[in-house]
Amino acid sequence: MLNIMKKWFFLQKKQSAIPGEVPAVFPEPATRAVMADSDEQQCVHGEILCRHLLEGMAVIEIIRNSLLDSGTRLAGEQGTLDEIALHNSETRRYMQELCSVLDDISEHADKGLDYTQKLISVLGQINQNINNIERLTNQTNLLAVNSAIEASHVGSRGAGFSVIAREIKQLSGEIQNEAINITAFTGKIKSHANSIYTDAEDNQKLVSCIRNIAVQTDERLQSMITISSRMEAIIRFVAVQQFLNTVKLDHVIWKGDIYRRLLDGNADLSVNDHTQCRLGKWYYADEGQRFTGHDAYRKLERPHRLVHLSGRLALEARAKGSLHDEELHLSAMEDASREVIENIDDLLVSISY
Repeated sequence: MLNIMKKWFFLQKKQSAIPGEVPAVFPEPATRAVMADSDEQQCVHGEILCRHLLEGMAVIEIIRNSLLDSGTRLAGEQGTLDEIALHNSETRRYMQELCSVLDDISEHADKGLDYTQKLISVLGQINQNINNIERLTNQTNLLAVNSAIEASHVGSRGAGFSVIAREIKQLSGEIQNEAINITAFTGKIKSHANSIYTDAEDNQKLVSCIRNIAVQTDERLQSMITISSRMEAIIRFVAVQQFLNTVKLDHVIWKGDIYRRLLDGNADLSVNDHTQCRLGKWYYADEGQRFTGHDAYRKLERPHRLVHLSGRLALEARAKGSLHDEELHLSAMEDASREVIENIDDLLVSISY
Protein backbone atom coordinates (compact mmCIF):
# COMPACT_ATOMS: atom_id res chain seq x y z
CA MET A 1 0.00 0.00 0.00
CA LEU A 2 2.75 2.44 0.99
CA ASN A 3 4.74 1.67 -2.18
CA ILE A 4 1.72 2.42 -4.36
CA MET A 5 1.17 5.70 -2.51
CA LYS A 6 4.86 6.58 -2.88
CA LYS A 7 4.68 6.02 -6.62
CA TRP A 8 1.53 8.10 -6.84
CA PHE A 9 3.11 10.94 -4.81
CA PHE A 10 6.20 10.82 -7.04
CA LEU A 11 4.08 11.12 -10.16
CA GLN A 12 2.13 13.97 -8.59
CA LYS A 13 5.33 15.86 -7.79
CA LYS A 14 6.73 15.18 -11.22
CA GLN A 15 3.53 16.33 -12.92
CA SER A 16 3.36 19.52 -10.85
CA ALA A 17 6.98 20.29 -11.72
CA ILE A 18 6.54 20.00 -15.55
CA PRO A 19 5.11 23.51 -16.24
CA GLY A 20 7.99 25.27 -14.49
CA GLU A 21 10.81 23.16 -15.82
CA VAL A 22 13.42 24.78 -18.11
CA PRO A 23 15.48 21.92 -19.50
CA ALA A 24 18.92 22.52 -20.99
CA VAL A 25 17.81 21.07 -24.26
CA PHE A 26 14.22 21.88 -25.19
CA PRO A 27 12.43 18.88 -26.69
CA GLU A 28 10.10 19.27 -29.55
CA PRO A 29 6.59 20.43 -28.63
CA ALA A 30 5.09 17.14 -29.80
CA THR A 31 7.55 15.19 -27.62
CA ARG A 32 6.75 17.36 -24.58
CA ALA A 33 3.05 16.73 -25.10
CA VAL A 34 3.56 12.95 -25.28
CA MET A 35 5.66 13.02 -22.07
CA ALA A 36 3.08 15.10 -20.26
CA ASP A 37 0.27 12.83 -21.40
CA SER A 38 2.24 9.75 -20.31
CA ASP A 39 2.95 11.16 -16.84
CA GLU A 40 -0.66 12.23 -16.44
CA GLN A 41 -1.88 8.79 -17.47
CA GLN A 42 0.47 7.15 -14.94
CA CYS A 43 -0.72 9.51 -12.24
CA VAL A 44 -4.38 8.83 -13.01
CA HIS A 45 -3.68 5.10 -13.20
CA GLY A 46 -1.89 5.21 -9.83
CA GLU A 47 -4.82 7.02 -8.27
CA ILE A 48 -7.23 4.44 -9.69
CA LEU A 49 -5.13 1.62 -8.24
CA CYS A 50 -5.01 3.32 -4.84
CA ARG A 51 -8.77 3.79 -4.81
CA HIS A 52 -9.39 0.17 -5.82
CA LEU A 53 -7.02 -0.94 -3.09
CA LEU A 54 -8.82 1.16 -0.49
CA GLU A 55 -12.21 -0.07 -1.70
CA GLY A 56 -10.92 -3.63 -1.45
CA MET A 57 -10.22 -3.02 2.23
CA ALA A 58 -13.98 -3.18 2.80
CA VAL A 59 -13.50 -6.96 2.66
CA ILE A 60 -11.04 -6.67 5.53
CA GLU A 61 -13.73 -4.87 7.52
CA ILE A 62 -16.09 -7.79 6.89
CA ILE A 63 -13.42 -10.24 8.07
CA ARG A 64 -12.68 -8.04 11.09
CA ASN A 65 -16.36 -7.88 12.04
CA SER A 66 -16.68 -11.65 11.67
CA LEU A 67 -13.67 -12.20 13.93
CA LEU A 68 -15.03 -9.70 16.42
CA ASP A 69 -18.42 -11.43 16.48
CA SER A 70 -16.78 -14.82 16.94
CA GLY A 71 -14.56 -13.49 19.72
CA THR A 72 -17.54 -11.88 21.44
CA ARG A 73 -19.44 -15.18 21.39
CA LEU A 74 -16.42 -16.98 22.80
CA ALA A 75 -16.08 -14.38 25.53
CA GLY A 76 -19.76 -14.87 26.31
CA GLU A 77 -19.19 -18.60 26.72
CA GLN A 78 -16.61 -17.94 29.41
CA GLY A 79 -19.50 -17.40 31.82
CA THR A 80 -20.68 -20.93 31.01
CA LEU A 81 -17.15 -22.22 31.56
CA ASP A 82 -17.03 -20.50 34.95
CA GLU A 83 -20.34 -22.14 35.85
CA ILE A 84 -19.05 -25.56 34.78
CA ALA A 85 -15.90 -25.04 36.86
CA LEU A 86 -18.07 -24.08 39.86
CA HIS A 87 -20.24 -27.20 39.49
CA ASN A 88 -17.14 -29.38 39.08
CA SER A 89 -15.64 -27.90 42.23
CA GLU A 90 -18.86 -28.37 44.22
CA THR A 91 -19.28 -31.94 42.97
CA ARG A 92 -15.73 -32.79 44.01
CA ARG A 93 -16.31 -31.23 47.43
CA TYR A 94 -19.47 -33.32 47.89
CA MET A 95 -17.61 -36.43 46.77
CA GLN A 96 -14.87 -35.76 49.31
CA GLU A 97 -17.53 -35.25 52.00
CA LEU A 98 -19.08 -38.60 51.00
CA CYS A 99 -15.70 -40.31 51.34
CA SER A 100 -15.30 -38.69 54.76
CA VAL A 101 -18.76 -39.90 55.87
CA LEU A 102 -17.97 -43.40 54.59
CA ASP A 103 -14.72 -43.32 56.56
CA ASP A 104 -16.71 -42.41 59.69
CA ILE A 105 -19.22 -45.19 59.00
CA SER A 106 -16.37 -47.63 58.44
CA GLU A 107 -14.73 -46.51 61.68
CA HIS A 108 -17.99 -46.93 63.63
CA ALA A 109 -18.58 -50.27 61.91
CA ASP A 110 -15.12 -51.40 63.04
CA LYS A 111 -15.95 -50.30 66.57
CA GLY A 112 -19.32 -52.08 66.32
CA LEU A 113 -17.54 -55.26 65.29
CA ASP A 114 -15.15 -54.87 68.22
CA TYR A 115 -18.00 -54.25 70.66
CA THR A 116 -19.94 -57.24 69.31
CA GLN A 117 -16.87 -59.45 69.61
CA LYS A 118 -16.38 -58.25 73.19
CA LEU A 119 -20.07 -58.94 73.92
CA ILE A 120 -19.76 -62.46 72.56
CA SER A 121 -16.60 -62.94 74.60
CA VAL A 122 -18.29 -61.71 77.80
CA LEU A 123 -21.29 -63.95 77.13
CA GLY A 124 -18.88 -66.86 76.79
CA GLN A 125 -17.32 -65.98 80.15
CA ILE A 126 -20.79 -65.71 81.72
CA ASN A 127 -21.74 -69.13 80.38
CA GLN A 128 -18.47 -70.52 81.70
CA ASN A 129 -19.21 -69.13 85.16
CA ILE A 130 -22.76 -70.48 85.02
CA ASN A 131 -21.39 -73.88 84.08
CA ASN A 132 -19.10 -73.67 87.10
CA ILE A 133 -22.09 -72.72 89.27
CA GLU A 134 -24.04 -75.71 87.92
CA ARG A 135 -21.08 -77.94 88.64
CA LEU A 136 -20.81 -76.63 92.19
CA THR A 137 -24.56 -76.92 92.80
CA ASN A 138 -24.44 -80.49 91.56
CA GLN A 139 -21.65 -81.18 94.03
CA THR A 140 -23.62 -79.42 96.78
CA ASN A 141 -26.74 -81.41 95.91
CA LEU A 142 -24.74 -84.62 96.01
CA LEU A 143 -23.25 -83.61 99.34
CA ALA A 144 -26.73 -82.86 100.70
CA VAL A 145 -27.96 -86.29 99.58
CA ASN A 146 -24.99 -87.99 101.21
CA SER A 147 -25.55 -85.97 104.37
CA ALA A 148 -29.22 -86.99 104.48
CA ILE A 149 -28.23 -90.64 104.11
CA GLU A 150 -25.67 -90.33 106.92
CA ALA A 151 -28.23 -88.54 109.10
CA SER A 152 -30.70 -91.40 108.68
CA HIS A 153 -28.11 -93.79 110.05
CA VAL A 154 -27.87 -91.95 113.37
CA GLY A 155 -31.64 -91.93 113.90
CA SER A 156 -33.40 -89.18 115.79
CA ARG A 157 -30.15 -87.42 116.61
CA GLY A 158 -29.64 -86.64 112.93
CA ALA A 159 -33.19 -85.40 112.26
CA GLY A 160 -32.22 -81.69 112.34
CA PHE A 161 -29.36 -82.26 110.03
CA SER A 162 -31.67 -84.07 107.62
CA VAL A 163 -33.91 -80.99 107.45
CA ILE A 164 -30.91 -78.83 106.63
CA ALA A 165 -29.81 -81.28 103.96
CA ARG A 166 -33.24 -81.14 102.35
CA GLU A 167 -33.14 -77.34 102.36
CA ILE A 168 -29.70 -77.42 100.77
CA LYS A 169 -30.91 -79.86 98.13
CA GLN A 170 -33.93 -77.67 97.40
CA LEU A 171 -31.79 -74.53 97.07
CA SER A 172 -29.33 -76.36 94.86
CA GLY A 173 -32.18 -77.39 92.59
CA GLU A 174 -33.44 -73.84 92.39
CA ILE A 175 -29.93 -72.58 91.60
CA GLN A 176 -29.62 -75.19 88.88
CA ASN A 177 -32.96 -74.13 87.39
CA GLU A 178 -31.93 -70.45 87.40
CA ALA A 179 -28.56 -71.37 85.90
CA ILE A 180 -30.33 -73.25 83.12
CA ASN A 181 -32.60 -70.26 82.50
CA ILE A 182 -29.63 -67.86 82.49
CA THR A 183 -27.78 -70.13 80.09
CA ALA A 184 -30.81 -70.14 77.80
CA PHE A 185 -31.03 -66.34 77.89
CA THR A 186 -27.30 -65.85 77.33
CA GLY A 187 -27.52 -68.37 74.50
CA LYS A 188 -30.20 -66.28 72.84
CA ILE A 189 -28.16 -63.11 73.41
CA LYS A 190 -25.12 -64.78 71.90
CA SER A 191 -27.17 -65.96 68.93
CA HIS A 192 -28.41 -62.42 68.32
CA ALA A 193 -24.89 -61.05 68.88
CA ASN A 194 -23.56 -63.49 66.29
CA SER A 195 -26.24 -62.31 63.86
CA ILE A 196 -25.35 -58.69 64.61
CA TYR A 197 -21.67 -59.47 64.11
CA THR A 198 -22.39 -61.18 60.77
CA ASP A 199 -24.58 -58.27 59.63
CA ALA A 200 -22.01 -55.74 60.82
CA GLU A 201 -19.28 -57.63 58.99
CA ASP A 202 -21.41 -57.67 55.82
CA ASN A 203 -22.18 -53.97 56.28
CA GLN A 204 -18.49 -53.26 56.75
CA LYS A 205 -17.71 -55.05 53.49
CA LEU A 206 -20.51 -53.11 51.78
CA VAL A 207 -19.25 -49.79 53.18
CA SER A 208 -15.71 -50.65 52.08
CA CYS A 209 -16.99 -51.49 48.58
CA ILE A 210 -18.97 -48.23 48.40
CA ARG A 211 -15.93 -46.26 49.55
CA ASN A 212 -13.74 -47.85 46.89
CA ILE A 213 -16.32 -46.87 44.27
CA ALA A 214 -16.46 -43.34 45.72
CA VAL A 215 -12.66 -43.06 45.58
CA GLN A 216 -12.62 -44.22 41.95
CA THR A 217 -15.43 -41.77 41.16
CA ASP A 218 -13.46 -38.96 42.81
CA GLU A 219 -10.40 -39.85 40.73
CA ARG A 220 -12.49 -39.84 37.53
CA LEU A 221 -14.06 -36.55 38.60
CA GLN A 222 -10.63 -35.03 39.17
CA SER A 223 -9.58 -36.23 35.71
CA MET A 224 -12.72 -34.63 34.25
CA ILE A 225 -11.97 -31.38 36.11
CA THR A 226 -8.43 -31.40 34.71
CA ILE A 227 -9.75 -31.92 31.17
CA SER A 228 -12.38 -29.21 31.70
CA SER A 229 -9.71 -26.81 32.95
CA ARG A 230 -7.63 -27.58 29.88
CA MET A 231 -10.64 -26.96 27.63
CA GLU A 232 -11.39 -23.73 29.50
CA ALA A 233 -7.79 -22.54 29.05
CA ILE A 234 -7.95 -23.30 25.31
CA ILE A 235 -11.23 -21.43 24.85
CA ARG A 236 -9.98 -18.44 26.85
CA PHE A 237 -6.81 -18.39 24.75
CA VAL A 238 -8.77 -18.62 21.49
CA ALA A 239 -11.00 -15.75 22.68
CA VAL A 240 -7.93 -13.59 23.34
CA GLN A 241 -6.40 -14.69 20.03
CA GLN A 242 -9.58 -13.76 18.15
CA PHE A 243 -9.64 -10.38 19.85
CA LEU A 244 -5.98 -9.60 19.11
CA ASN A 245 -6.39 -10.71 15.49
CA THR A 246 -9.35 -8.35 15.35
CA VAL A 247 -7.25 -5.41 16.56
CA LYS A 248 -4.63 -6.24 13.93
CA LEU A 249 -7.29 -5.74 11.29
CA ASP A 250 -8.51 -2.65 13.15
CA HIS A 251 -5.14 -1.04 12.50
CA VAL A 252 -5.07 -2.09 8.85
CA ILE A 253 -8.47 -0.41 8.46
CA TRP A 254 -7.29 2.60 10.48
CA LYS A 255 -4.26 3.04 8.21
CA GLY A 256 -6.52 2.65 5.19
CA ASP A 257 -8.56 5.59 6.46
CA ILE A 258 -5.37 7.68 6.70
CA TYR A 259 -4.44 6.81 3.12
CA ARG A 260 -7.98 7.55 1.93
CA ARG A 261 -7.85 11.02 3.49
CA LEU A 262 -4.51 11.68 1.84
CA LEU A 263 -5.80 10.46 -1.50
CA ASP A 264 -8.96 12.56 -1.24
CA GLY A 265 -7.11 15.61 0.07
CA ASN A 266 -9.33 15.53 3.16
CA ALA A 267 -8.48 18.44 5.46
CA ASP A 268 -9.82 16.64 8.57
CA LEU A 269 -6.81 16.11 10.87
CA SER A 270 -8.71 14.54 13.77
CA VAL A 271 -7.63 10.96 14.52
CA ASN A 272 -8.00 8.90 17.68
CA ASP A 273 -4.89 8.31 19.75
CA HIS A 274 -3.49 4.98 20.91
CA THR A 275 -5.58 4.95 24.10
CA GLN A 276 -8.92 5.36 22.31
CA CYS A 277 -8.87 2.48 19.82
CA ARG A 278 -9.99 -1.06 20.67
CA LEU A 279 -6.44 -2.20 21.40
CA GLY A 280 -5.74 0.85 23.57
CA LYS A 281 -8.87 0.36 25.67
CA TRP A 282 -8.01 -3.31 26.13
CA TYR A 283 -4.40 -2.48 26.95
CA TYR A 284 -4.98 0.24 29.55
CA ALA A 285 -8.36 -0.42 31.14
CA ASP A 286 -9.61 -3.87 30.24
CA GLU A 287 -8.62 -7.51 30.26
CA GLY A 288 -5.18 -6.73 28.87
CA GLN A 289 -4.03 -5.78 32.37
CA ARG A 290 -3.84 -9.52 33.09
CA PHE A 291 -0.78 -9.74 30.84
CA THR A 292 1.34 -6.97 32.36
CA GLY A 293 3.91 -9.57 33.40
CA HIS A 294 4.67 -10.49 29.79
CA ASP A 295 7.57 -8.76 28.02
CA ALA A 296 5.73 -8.66 24.67
CA TYR A 297 2.84 -6.84 26.35
CA ARG A 298 5.16 -4.14 27.71
CA LYS A 299 6.87 -3.77 24.31
CA LEU A 300 3.51 -3.18 22.62
CA GLU A 301 2.89 0.31 23.98
CA ARG A 302 5.65 2.28 22.18
CA PRO A 303 5.03 1.15 18.56
CA HIS A 304 1.26 1.33 19.07
CA ARG A 305 1.53 4.94 20.19
CA LEU A 306 3.84 5.64 17.23
CA VAL A 307 1.33 4.21 14.70
CA HIS A 308 -1.34 6.70 15.75
CA LEU A 309 1.10 9.59 16.13
CA SER A 310 2.72 9.00 12.72
CA GLY A 311 -0.65 8.79 10.99
CA ARG A 312 -1.70 12.13 12.46
CA LEU A 313 1.66 13.74 11.59
CA ALA A 314 1.33 12.48 7.99
CA LEU A 315 -2.04 14.26 7.70
CA GLU A 316 -0.54 17.42 9.18
CA ALA A 317 2.40 17.25 6.75
CA ARG A 318 -0.02 16.97 3.82
CA ALA A 319 -1.94 20.00 5.14
CA LYS A 320 1.35 21.94 5.15
CA GLY A 321 2.20 20.74 1.64
CA SER A 322 5.31 18.83 2.80
CA LEU A 323 5.20 15.62 0.77
CA HIS A 324 8.66 14.65 2.00
CA ASP A 325 7.64 14.77 5.68
CA GLU A 326 4.41 13.03 4.79
CA GLU A 327 6.32 10.14 3.27
CA LEU A 328 8.64 9.93 6.30
CA HIS A 329 5.70 9.77 8.71
CA LEU A 330 3.93 7.15 6.60
CA SER A 331 7.09 5.02 6.59
CA ALA A 332 7.33 5.38 10.37
CA MET A 333 3.65 4.42 10.66
CA GLU A 334 4.16 1.25 8.61
CA ASP A 335 7.31 0.25 10.53
CA ALA A 336 5.54 0.76 13.85
CA SER A 337 2.50 -1.16 12.56
CA ARG A 338 4.66 -4.17 11.71
CA GLU A 339 6.21 -4.00 15.17
CA VAL A 340 2.75 -3.92 16.77
CA ILE A 341 1.73 -7.07 14.89
CA GLU A 342 5.01 -8.82 15.79
CA ASN A 343 4.57 -7.96 19.48
CA ILE A 344 0.97 -9.18 19.42
CA ASP A 345 2.13 -12.48 17.91
CA ASP A 346 4.88 -12.76 20.54
CA LEU A 347 2.31 -12.10 23.26
CA LEU A 348 0.07 -14.86 21.92
CA VAL A 349 3.03 -17.26 21.99
CA SER A 350 3.87 -16.34 25.59
CA ILE A 351 0.29 -16.81 26.85
CA SER A 352 -0.38 -19.94 24.83
CA TYR A 353 -2.31 -22.63 26.70
